[in-house]
Amino acid sequence: GRQICSEHVQHQTQPISEVRNRYMVSSNGMNSLDGYSEFRPVIGDGECFYRSFIFSYLVIALLSFFLAYDVGLVS
Repeated sequence: GRQICSEHVQHQTQPISEVRNRYMVSSNGMNSLDGYSEFRPVIGDGECFYRSFIFSYLVIALLSFFLAYDVGLVS
């Protein structure tokens, strides 16, 4: 059955170096992560892609709004 977890996406990010500790990643895989500084773990339950995509989209949308507000584009 499906397990209900209280926290599917962790709100706090972790350093990208923790990827190696959590997942089995080859050295080539770690090289492809050089462009990232941190990651947010997501529970793999079959809907993890959608959950992580929407979470990331909302973070970007909110950051864009707050940056526009600070610059004065939004009042």
